[in-house]
Amino acid sequence: MNFYDSSKVESLFEQKGITKADVPEEADVILVNTCSVRDHAEERAWGTVGNIKQLKHRNPNLKIGVIGCMAERLGTDILKRASYVDFIIGPNQIENIISILDREEKGSVVLIGDSLQPYPQIPSKKTGTVIAYIAAMKGCNCHCAYCIVPYTRGKEESRPIADILEEVQQVLEESPKEIHLLGQNITNYGKDLGMQNGFIRLLEAVHNVDKVIRLKYITPHPKDFTFKIIYALKQLPKVPEHFHLPVQSGDDEVLRTMNRRYTTSEYLMLIEEIRKHFPDSGISTDVIIGFPSETKQLFSNTVEFFKKIEFDNAYMTTYSPRPGTPSSKIYNDVVSPEEKKERHRILSAVQEEISHRLNQKYLGKTLELLVEEYSPKHTAFSGRSRTNKIVSFKSSNPEIIGKLVNIKIREAGSWVLKGDEIR
Repeated sequence: MNFYDSSKVESLFEQKGITKADVPEEADVILVNTCSVRDHAEERAWGTVGNIKQLKHRNPNLKIGVIGCMAERLGTDILKRASYVDFIIGPNQIENIISILDREEKGSVVLIGDSLQPYPQIPSKKTGTVIAYIAAMKGCNCHCAYCIVPYTRGKEESRPIADILEEVQQVLEESPKEIHLLGQNITNYGKDLGMQNGFIRLLEAVHNVDKVIRLKYITPHPKDFTFKIIYALKQLPKVPEHFHLPVQSGDDEVLRTMNRRYTTSEYLMLIEEIRKHFPDSGISTDVIIGFPSETKQLFSNTVEFFKKIEFDNAYMTTYSPRPGTPSSKIYNDVVSPEEKKERHRILSAVQEEISHRLNQKYLGKTLELLVEEYSPKHTAFSGRSRTNKIVSFKSSNPEIIGKLVNIKIREAGSWVLKGDEIR
């Protein structure tokens, strides 16, 4: 979502005739687009903001802006630590960035909170890449106990399908693309607009656009990912057989404390239904390690749950309290950093063994691959299969990026498959 927001800002700049500087030292404006989902993300943002300070000393006319979720969360508090910042803009106010740059008044500007305008239609920037990100909605109504998103991006707000299709057509003017539809809880798409089966209707509408090569969506919530959605996906061949469903914990007590609103049994039933209709699918997840209520025994339940489900891949983060969220108000962060690190190591080792074993089934098989990039370092092209496996291969065709190719797999590691092009 941050990548998408940055591209929108760049598009607004280009409309104004502002071009990207090659290096920070040559810039008239520097923006730091921030994330607040974890403490580590904010610390990285602070490090970047601090490094820019010296450029302001050399060039007093340099404009420095902090935008995104950290800007929304901290607001004027950013100026207490970095008084040299010229403007602070939350994610729901980025359409106003040009008017802020044009202002003649002195002093810093802080623009946060919900925009008074409906979902802004900002023209898409030409990406020059195979993948195009399109926001279908913003905000979230779920209020998971650990999550800062409802407080930084607001309540759910869906864009009309017609507006989304207009942006899809814009990004496809350059070349065919893989479209990624974005939403904090995209399975809730259209509910605020009073739509029935809004998510399915959205997928069907974008799927029918001719130059869409593949269609993906980020991120569904297990509590809203219904059997009806699974059945609808069988009729949409441009949507790959990859399902990313964040489980966050494999223990019911922890899930209840997290306010996830499903049980491990319900999650398992969902996975079983997916595999019933998509037996060769790839399934990935997110998990938070060291949530305050997670004892060693409850963590061991997550480990056993991972062994039972056998995810293809898992994105693991250790819990970090986010100020203002329910978990930060109610629970002390009782799991020590050392214990979090050890639990992360244990679960990572379990997942790596599962991923490696599952990937062996691809040996000798031919996979359809959308070629995304070329690595000079490895002198190889790479892309993702329909089950979201990263595949590396050699080719003598320099025009192959953006094309669908067939690759026969000859080597399978835990995270990357290697193969040969079938002509």
